[in-house]
Amino acid sequence: MTTRLSIRQWAAPVTLRDKQTLLEAALAAGVPFPHNCMSGECGACKCRVLDGQVEHDPHLPEALSADERAQGLVLACRSRARGPVAVEWLVPERVRQALPPPRHLKVRVTDKTRASHDVIRLRVAVQGHALHFVPGQYARLRVGRLPARSYSMANLPGEGELEFHIRLVPQGLVSGHIAQHLDVGDTLRLEGPFGSATWQGVQPGPLLLVAGGTGLAPIMSILGAALDDGHPDIHVYHGVRDERDLYDSDILMSLHAAQRLRYTPVLSAPGAATPRRTGFVHEVLARDFPRLDTAALYAAGPPPMVEAVRAHALAAGLDAQHIAADAFHPAAPAGLSLVDRLRRLFRAQVPAAA
Repeated sequence: MTTRLSIRQWAAPVTLRDKQTLLEAALAAGVPFPHNCMSGECGACKCRVLDGQVEHDPHLPEALSADERAQGLVLACRSRARGPVAVEWLVPERVRQALPPPRHLKVRVTDKTRASHDVIRLRVAVQGHALHFVPGQYARLRVGRLPARSYSMANLPGEGELEFHIRLVPQGLVSGHIAQHLDVGDTLRLEGPFGSATWQGVQPGPLLLVAGGTGLAPIMSILGAALDDGHPDIHVYHGVRDERDLYDSDILMSLHAAQRLRYTPVLSAPGAATPRRTGFVHEVLARDFPRLDTAALYAAGPPPMVEAVRAHALAAGLDAQHIAADAFHPAAPAGLSLVDRLRRLFRAQVPAAA
């Protein structure tokens, strides 16, 4: 059984085969449909149904709220058509057109160091032509036959190497292998770039860059672009649990000292007395910026942190079009069912700084 999927931003109709989701069909047809997790957890593939009906599989409410569902919005990765259906994705066309198409590349490890006790800084060189991306985007790395994992680029486009910040997940299949077995000179496969939470250029008002844990990677890339473009009012917040979880503080402190930005590390669970700001990073942001009418905000890191930052920004008067959010969804353990994965994520949905 087949039916037709029409996408407003794509001229040619797409064939939908039995049991395919809208996203699966679009990607199989070569459509650059915005997406990320492909499992109903991030909301990146959120789209509006213009005509027809879909069946919607389980998903996290943070990815698609009941109000949004009532307004005709669906997640393409969780939607299956009941007949011919027409949709439009929500990423602004000016943003999508500025994003380079994904590529499949081989990369070679050139450096592997510890950025902190549980973060690996991995640098790789692209074999062949350089990878073109926009600050804030990410790529999928595949080590041997292990599952692919998504990591954001921390460097600026055009540099000779790509830099990734990889958090060591306890009993993590891929991060554990990278930490213990990956060596300089090894070859990896890379697919990308992906993501639309990207640098949009200098705008009036303060620029707020909020990171939780290794969410600092895309924030550092965006920061580099903002500094190069001469943004006059930059504020960087890095939320972690304790002092030992901070990294790249020397770089950010030197920029702070040179008055090129304001750097605010935030500790949510310090193990000792500290001169740092404490609490959840969205709470510190709210105290510093109770009103955000004219700001531009970029947030990256754990989903609860990103959602809390976004919720404050909207409540503080910031228009949603000036918010770019990139939630880092952890990979599910091998063999975990969708229902178990959703239960696992529901249990994790409490505000966190890291």
